[in-house]
Amino acid sequence: MTQAQPPQRSSFGLTRLARSAVAWLFSAEGSMKERALRGTIWLLIAEAITRLAGVVKLAVLGRLLSPRDFGVLGIALLVQQWIGSFTQTGLSSALIQKNSDIRGYLNTAWTIGWIRGSTVFALIWWLAPPAAAYFRTPESVGVIRLTALCLLLWELANPGVVYLRRELDFRRDVAWRISGAVPGLVAGVVLGVLLRNVWALAVSLVASRVAEVIASYRVHPYRPRPELEGNRARELMHTSKWFSWMNIAGFLEYQLDSLITARWLGARSLGYYQVAAQLALLPTAGLGGQVAAVLFPAFARIDEGSRRRGFLSALSALALVLLPAACALAFFPRVLVRLALGNQWDAIVAALVWLAAAGTARGLGGVGTALLQATGRLKAAMILQLVRVLLLGALFCVLVPRFGFTGTAASVGVAALLVDAAQLVVAARVLSVRAGEVITALRWGALAGLPFPVFALLSGALDLSGRAVALLLASLVALGVILAVLRARFGLTAAALGVSDPAEVRG
Repeated sequence: MTQAQPPQRSSFGLTRLARSAVAWLFSAEGSMKERALRGTIWLLIAEAITRLAGVVKLAVLGRLLSPRDFGVLGIALLVQQWIGSFTQTGLSSALIQKNSDIRGYLNTAWTIGWIRGSTVFALIWWLAPPAAAYFRTPESVGVIRLTALCLLLWELANPGVVYLRRELDFRRDVAWRISGAVPGLVAGVVLGVLLRNVWALAVSLVASRVAEVIASYRVHPYRPRPELEGNRARELMHTSKWFSWMNIAGFLEYQLDSLITARWLGARSLGYYQVAAQLALLPTAGLGGQVAAVLFPAFARIDEGSRRRGFLSALSALALVLLPAACALAFFPRVLVRLALGNQWDAIVAALVWLAAAGTARGLGGVGTALLQATGRLKAAMILQLVRVLLLGALFCVLVPRFGFTGTAASVGVAALLVDAAQLVVAARVLSVRAGEVITALRWGALAGLPFPVFALLSGALDLSGRAVALLLASLVALGVILAVLRARFGLTAAALGVSDPAEVRG
């Protein structure tokens, strides 16, 4: 009987750790560092739920609808995104950035929003027939008009939810933002079975947006009313114009590569490029984007000294994850492509290396972007965005005709490395951070990434199976380094999650 005690103690310790971790995740208390970490985890959870719902809907509707149905919806969304992106107001970002109380601005911001939404909805309604004619899909007119309703509905959401991001309450912020995942999935599947056409897809988007708007009023008690106060409206528009220009530049940055590839090289090359981009950018730039979404309101709420420490800590923590991921993609690209996609996708191997570099640069550069936005250096951030777009355009003209979609990837990689490095330099100067301190912040990530080039060199003469084993071993070593650094450097211990006796966990 006495021999059974240690397993029970170990089980109790692990159970208590799990409960403490869940309690910590759902808590709204803690330091700014804890709340920022908690917010990042919630955003990653939201991303996972949204993607899972999308995959399930695609798996079901892909068997019920034709490829043309998905193409018609794609055209409708393209029209919506282009017109919507060029008319964004950036009011939410302006409200998050303000240091003073924003309650007096919420009604004005909400009123400006639904005026903008109504105007854009009317514009898309009017442009739907010529847009459908341009894409030679006359059946898309009604779909374009219905999906435009999503823009109008979004502007009717409760403006009080901006408080959730200002206060780093990402649990409730995520709750209303993902509330449309299940209604959209159910509506899409049910209508797909009944209608068997593109309207199932379009109505599912509207159902999802309606659920999100309703949820926004459930998570925050503020109730807006139409009000347009002149001075406050001018103040908001003056601040938000820089966010609007940054949104436009960011949209061009993320859409120009696909547009150029499709126009110059055709659908097949675009398919290769987009698959490579998804494989390389999701674990790098995708993660960095979620972290930047947390850092922006966090940086806006703290003083100069805390910003300096937070900037270096965020760089160090992000590098610890991004650099190993980039090294795995860069030094074992063929192995990853074969394992994930099969040998028919070998053509994307070179593109994958460039896009891994681009994703890592974007992820780390997002820390600088968040800092510049939070401190009001919006003009500097916008200029850097425009420089990126112009540099991309020039590189595309040189590299794409010669190297095809690999040239597209190389252009994106070079532009990201140059511009995001400049972004970090500008942000560091704002905080009087020396170059040596930035390099020091990145050293743990570089150490965690080191196993990949080492194992790639040692396994160079092996076949695919041998290199796959080498990748696995390198990943295990890198994971060990990451966990050791997290425990020693960032204090992620059992005690941080409320377990008072670490021996219970070691059990």
